[in-house]
Amino acid sequence: MFTQIKAELKINGISVNVGHDFLESIIGNIPDTPSNQALFEELADSDNYEIRKSIASKDNLNKKTVLKLLKDSNSDVVIFVLGRSDAAKHIDDEHMQELIDGNNIEILSNIASNIDSFSKCDQCKLVKKLSKHPNPKVRYGLVRWRTANAVGRNILAELANDEDYDVAHEAKKELKRLK
Repeated sequence: MFTQIKAELKINGISVNVGHDFLESIIGNIPDTPSNQALFEELADSDNYEIRKSIASKDNLNKKTVLKLLKDSNSDVVIFVLGRSDAAKHIDDEHMQELIDGNNIEILSNIASNIDSFSKCDQCKLVKKLSKHPNPKVRYGLVRWRTANAVGRNILAELANDEDYDVAHEAKKELKRLK
């Protein structure tokens, strides 16, 4: 799936080959603009996860790059791309289900904490699935103040009776705040 990226630096017609270490050091300085989407897509295939992670933190990613990064074997890369609101608009129910099926707690917790970012997904269905997840860290992500409006009072009421103290406590606080 990943490829070794071959890169060169060209200054006034003079070229020099560069390796992954150089790319890692400059990738943050590549302008995050739509005109660089093709470059970001190419770099998203790098065999170096640090490069993929840096690309995942960019705002100007096309759909193909976002979907490629969602399938990354490194959970940090996936979490970075999930955290980008511009990237979240490319994630639909099918891609979300693949992430849920992967059952990576860090990824699912991140999704739960940012539920309102996933506008192409059926958020109600997503909230219901995550509210039933066996891991309290995932359920806890749903009751945080910035996602509580997307979660809804019914689910918050259920989570207020959660077996995990922290989940129940935060859900009760959110219900009180929403009154």
